[in-house]
Amino acid sequence: MACIEDYDLVIGAVTLAQLGDMSKRPYGRYAQGRQVCGLVVGLTGAALYTLHDGKTLTLSGGELQRVFLAQLFAQNPRLLLLDEPTNHLDLVYQKQIFSLVREWLSKGGRAVVSVVHDLSLARMYGSRGVLLDHGKIAAAGEAADVFAPETLNAVYRMDVADWMRTMLSQWEK
Repeated sequence: MACIEDYDLVIGAVTLAQLGDMSKRPYGRYAQGRQVCGLVVGLTGAALYTLHDGKTLTLSGGELQRVFLAQLFAQNPRLLLLDEPTNHLDLVYQKQIFSLVREWLSKGGRAVVSVVHDLSLARMYGSRGVLLDHGKIAAAGEAADVFAPETLNAVYRMDVADWMRTMLSQWEK
């Protein structure tokens, strides 16, 4: 099992390779910094290899989140626990993070449990869901059922689909 928390903190000006070396693998084995850097480049197509000896403090939030995800992938877990993995990220990075996780899942024998407050992301990428209402389970099961309009309306005390359509209409001509 591997986990990304809502706010992963990098203390000090460590290099990307040093951060990669911090990727503890199961049973006490460690991923090599270059292995994690390679995963980041391979997974994202980003030119982060140029930052291998650069400081992580120079990375954007999206780049740093991809590094954390690469650290998890380097551990080769069967289960990922993700707490708001795209919180505070630009749209392109939100899409990229969830696409990387979806690709990772496609290899089989793996699972992800993720906390996501963005209903659009939860609906698009989730296969099953749990919807809470003031800390109590309001619905659990297949995503299509959990995110059904009547369920969402009851929990949010508003017409959620209408609100989403209103938000989308601002982008339509």
